[in-house]
Amino acid sequence: MTPQKPAASVASANTIGSATKTPVKRRPNVKRRPETDGRAARQKGAASAFSSNFSGRQVFQGINQERGFVLASLLALTVLYFCLAAYLNGYHAFWSADSGARFAAIAEWRRGGSLTSLPYGNAAVDPAGRLHPLQFYVMHGPRGFTLMYPPLFLWLCGQAYAVFGFGGLTLFPLLFGVGTLWVTYAIAVRLGLRCRAALPLVLGLATPLPIYAVVFWDHTLIMFLAAAATYLLLTGLQSGRLWLAVLAGLTLGLGVWVHELFLALFAAALLERVEKVEISNAGLEFARLKSGMASKTPASIDTKKRR
Repeated sequence: MTPQKPAASVASANTIGSATKTPVKRRPNVKRRPETDGRAARQKGAASAFSSNFSGRQVFQGINQERGFVLASLLALTVLYFCLAAYLNGYHAFWSADSGARFAAIAEWRRGGSLTSLPYGNAAVDPAGRLHPLQFYVMHGPRGFTLMYPPLFLWLCGQAYAVFGFGGLTLFPLLFGVGTLWVTYAIAVRLGLRCRAALPLVLGLATPLPIYAVVFWDHTLIMFLAAAATYLLLTGLQSGRLWLAVLAGLTLGLGVWVHELFLALFAAALLERVEKVEISNAGLEFARLKSGMASKTPASIDTKKRR
């Protein structure tokens, strides 16, 4: 006798066999509805917008990091200049003799005199001023001996001297020195320089600017006005706003009241303009000669040689 399988096992085997024999029904290809396509397009657009926003966010973060680095550099240089100026002012001395001449004008102005003329006690004995202690920095004028420096820088430092004492003489040189670094960085941004973030540190540490920013001298104000005029002119040329170029000219004109070197800047700008006109005229003449030579063909030249 053959052993019989249990009923449960037989039923399970039959169901498995029937399942294997039953063909698999495939879902027919259904075309996507326009709603589905629009949803996919919106999802794709959202993904691209997110990627563009992410890249824009990275650029914005890079710009913020650069500005933060520049601001931290300017702050560190300001603290360094302030400490150096405070240390040097403790000696109550001047960087050079012309700084002493400027201080003499400020002291006379504080006593109720003028910023441009200095009294000379030995004028009766020495009317020409040959024995004047500041003979290299004064000149004889109709009102006596006149200081050869313009009065704007003296007036600014005189206001600070009236408030802060001797240490106030270096306040505006320090501020204009830091301002020169900031304006120079702004010019580098306008020009699209790659190394612009390190520019304040390089100029603030590896140039004579740290010396001029901590002593009673007008060089930082000169540099600040020249840099500001350059920035205004560059911005006006790039944006097409004429009033910025006019403001740049006024800034250079203000520099004449600080130092006579700004007259050399005006002369350099004028010479550059004249040189450009001469170069353009020479270029036109060369173009005419070139066009005249081009009109003479090799065949015509050969016939002239044969003749």
